[in-house]
Amino acid sequence: MYNLKLFINIIAKSCIFTLLLLLQAIIATAQTLDFNKIDNAVFENITTTGSAHLILFRSNAEVLNKSYSNIPQKITSSTRIKISTASIWLASAAILSMVDEGYITLDTEIGKVLPQFKGDKGKVTIRQLLSHTSGFPTNSIYLKDRSLTLEQSVDSIAKHLSLTNPSGKSFSYGGVSIQIAARIAEVVSKKSWEQLFYEQIAKPCAMSVSDFGKAKSIMIGDGAYSSANDYHNFLKMILNKGMYNGKRVLSEKMINEMLTDHTGGLPLGYTPYRFRTSQNSRFYGLGVWIERIDPKTKIGTEINSQGARGFTPWINTCKNIGGVFAVYGDLKSAQSTVDGIKILLEDNYIDKCNDIATENIENLETISGRIKESSSVASSNTMLITFQLDKNSFVNLKFFDSLGNEITQILNKQMNAGEHTIPLNTSELPSGVYFYRLKVNERLETKKVTIKK
Repeated sequence: MYNLKLFINIIAKSCIFTLLLLLQAIIATAQTLDFNKIDNAVFENITTTGSAHLILFRSNAEVLNKSYSNIPQKITSSTRIKISTASIWLASAAILSMVDEGYITLDTEIGKVLPQFKGDKGKVTIRQLLSHTSGFPTNSIYLKDRSLTLEQSVDSIAKHLSLTNPSGKSFSYGGVSIQIAARIAEVVSKKSWEQLFYEQIAKPCAMSVSDFGKAKSIMIGDGAYSSANDYHNFLKMILNKGMYNGKRVLSEKMINEMLTDHTGGLPLGYTPYRFRTSQNSRFYGLGVWIERIDPKTKIGTEINSQGARGFTPWINTCKNIGGVFAVYGDLKSAQSTVDGIKILLEDNYIDKCNDIATENIENLETISGRIKESSSVASSNTMLITFQLDKNSFVNLKFFDSLGNEITQILNKQMNAGEHTIPLNTSELPSGVYFYRLKVNERLETKKVTIKK
């Protein structure tokens, strides 16, 4: 009798285990990416970029790790390439590690560490440097002068540059602020920037080929080198709330500060490529662009740090996914490629997220003519743009790609009051993110649309 019960229990447990395996297999099948579509999204623009490598991952597991090339010297997962302004995310992490270790706080005024910054310049904080709200110019010859060390570069900035705006009052994306912040990290740690970055970020994240050039002159915001594998390790650390392979690199508090919006709604000074259609600053953390955000916590859930030459790392903390598109080439092609890949990846993992796209909560001015509805295009080759006019008005409606480049002017004429529906042919447009801007008399409104093919 005892043996019979034992046998039944063994059979029952075996059945449950088999059912669990079957359920896991069903879930895995349901969440299998269409790799052919991803390949097509990359090859659509590979003629311009020449060569690229793509890593996609969910949690700590790789979903895809693949090279694409139409030239003999292809970029692989370990190829060390210049990542241009994707450098800022890495640099910000190293600087935030100095906050973790108590050398500085986010509200430390730079004049306390670098007394050569005097007056209002000395009152700028670390937080404002990392969020591009410092008021310093965005660019300077003292960043690009190859004869200057980091110390000499920042000393020249302190001596010759003035604030172009009051600190904390506008957003202007550029390299001057991060250059100053890196020099502060050098001073408080009593280490060179290269040693600091290696010890605080590269070594603990197993980033074997990542550095800032190892030259006399260091341009912090544009000078780093990395690979798809290395940056993937860094992103895993961010997704794991500061932990990499069981070891802490950054505190969870600093990760949250990094991903929290520090600029939303501020007047816009300078912003690059895809965000030029916006009237106010796009949402930005400490060294990262925020594309989706939790409206309650104000912490970003979809974050990226795209380089000016196309190298694009991104994560979605809600879906626990991310990717690295390693390329050194044409930003416009890279942007449309990444947008298409992100759509395929994010649509594959349907999770309940309480976040919203940041463009939906921008502080856009209420106008008499409003876009009533925006639609995503799947199989259709036509998009309908509907807007309402409260009175007879002169209407200008333009369509832009994700870089802010105008594709076409749809309307430019006087129109009667009432509801209007305007068709737009999208048959020649690749999958990706686009913007259309409605101008009624002298007032503007911008909205984003996602095209899926």
